[in-house]
Formats: sequence, C-alpha cells, structure tokens
Amino acid sequence: FASITGIFVALYTVFDAFSVRSIENPFTFIYWMLLLNGIPMLIYSLFTKNGLRKKDSYNIKHGILAGVLAILGYGLVVWSMQFIEIAYVSSIREVSIVLATIISLYILKEKDAFKRIIPSMIIVSGVAILYFQIT
Repeated sequence: FASITGIFVALYTVFDAFSVRSIENPFTFIYWMLLLNGIPMLIYSLFTKNGLRKKDSYNIKHGILAGVLAILGYGLVVWSMQFIEIAYVSSIREVSIVLATIISLYILKEKDAFKRIIPSMIIVSGVAILYFQIT
C-alpha cells in the first residue's frame, strides 16, 4: 500500500506541475482542479449518512477554516511549481506531515503520535538532502 501511495503521489505531483506549466494563467488550472474536486465532495457529503449533518463532533466554522486553508495550501504549492523545481516543491509539501506529527504529539497529546516520529525524520532528511545538495 505504501508503494502504491507513493506512485500516486508522484503521478499527481507530475500532473500538477506539467499542467500548471503548460497554460498561460496558473490560477485557471487551480480553479478548475478545485471546482472539479470540490463539487463532487460537497454532493457526496450532502447525501451520505454522516456527511454535513454530523453535528456532535463537527463545528462548521472549523470545517470552513480547514477548507480555506486546504485551498490556499494547494494553490500555493501548484503556483510555486511554475518557478521552482518539482522535487523541491514536493519535498517541502511533505513537511506538513512533520508539522502534523509535532502538533499531534505536543499539543493534542495523541498516544499514537510516536509511530510517526521515524517517518517524519526520514522526510526531514530528504528535505535536507535536497536543500544542501548532499550526494
């Protein structure tokens, strides 16, 4: 499953980079990707049993904030692929996993956060290798 996930991450990263570099206005690509992904997810969430109607553990303000931040994050990553090599952008994109590990460990006090420390260290090592051109 990890290999398949890695292949799909590589494929959508190359697709995003190729697409945003091949059009005149990168915001057109970002807009259409968000529209074509967002509308089906909204429709799915409206018609599923626990979609938007789940009110006990879901705060709509937090959901909107998370959605806006996800759009901004995706847009920034894809936009930066025009100017920076794909390897740099994709490796720094994965730093979010490290940040999530730190937040889950220290702020949320999750018990399973320790399982993500070694993968996070591998990600940091990869970013350092790219940044410092270690061969």
